[in-house]
Amino acid sequence: MSEKEIPSTTFLKCMENKLDPEKDLIYDTDGYVRVTADGACSKNGDINAIAGIGICFAPDSKMNISERIVNKHYATSNNLAELMAIHVALRVLKANNIKKVKLLSDSNYAVKALNYSISTWQTNNWKNAKNKPVHHEMLFKKILELKMEFESVEFIHVYARKHEYTNIIADNLAKKAVYTVEQKQQCISEMSERQMPKKGEKQQIDSKEWKVKVNLPPTPKNPITIKGRPTSKFMGLVIAGYWLYDLGKTYITTRKEDKKE
Repeated sequence: MSEKEIPSTTFLKCMENKLDPEKDLIYDTDGYVRVTADGACSKNGDINAIAGIGICFAPDSKMNISERIVNKHYATSNNLAELMAIHVALRVLKANNIKKVKLLSDSNYAVKALNYSISTWQTNNWKNAKNKPVHHEMLFKKILELKMEFESVEFIHVYARKHEYTNIIADNLAKKAVYTVEQKQQCISEMSERQMPKKGEKQQIDSKEWKVKVNLPPTPKNPITIKGRPTSKFMGLVIAGYWLYDLGKTYITTRKEDKKE
C-alpha cells in the first residue's frame, strides 16, 4: 500500500470525533492502549525543510493522523516532527479519556530523552550535560505535563520499519504528509543533478524505481575506441578499470550526500 492510499485524517478532525474503542484502538492484555507515532522531514535542518507526523492508532483505523507540522519556536527537523507526533498522539488519547498508554516510537532521541534525560534536565534547571539550554525544551515540557494527566505512560523504542507493523504505517503516514507527487519528482531531479554524467558518459534516470542506470563497460563485441581506432586488450583493461573506479567513487559520494540529507 502506497502512502497516497493510506486513509487518514488531521489532528483537528480527530479531536472532533471520538475514537471507536473496537475499530480505532489496540489494547494490550494489561489494559494499556498501544499507539505508534512517527515523524518525517525532507531536507532535514534546511531552511526549506518540510516536516510531517504520522500517528497509527490501529492498522485499519480511519482516524490515523497524517499532517504537516510547523513550530514557531524551533527549526523544522526530523527530531521536531518525532516529538510533535508524540505530543499530538497523547493529546488525542487524553481527549478520549484513555488512562494507560504504551507509546511506540522509532526515535531514539525522543524515547531516551523522555525516559532518562528529562529528570536530569529538570534537576539542572533544563540545562544539558554541557550546561546549555535543552533543545526543544518547551515541547518536552508540554509532553511531560500531558504525561502527568494519565495514570501511566510508557515510551517504548522500536526499530524503524522492522517488525512493528504499526510503525511501518505511522512511517508511511508521516511521509504522506511530507512528500507530494511534485516533491518526489523534485527529489528525483536533485538526485539527477548530483549524478550528472561526465562528458562522454551516459546515464538514465528511472523515475519509477528511483534508480540510476549506468551503461555497462565495453565488451569484446563493443570495444573501446580512441579516435575511431580499437585499443589493445591491455589498454582496454586499463580504461575499463578506470571506469569502474570512477563509478565506485561516484556511488560512494552520492551515498554520503544522501545520508547527510
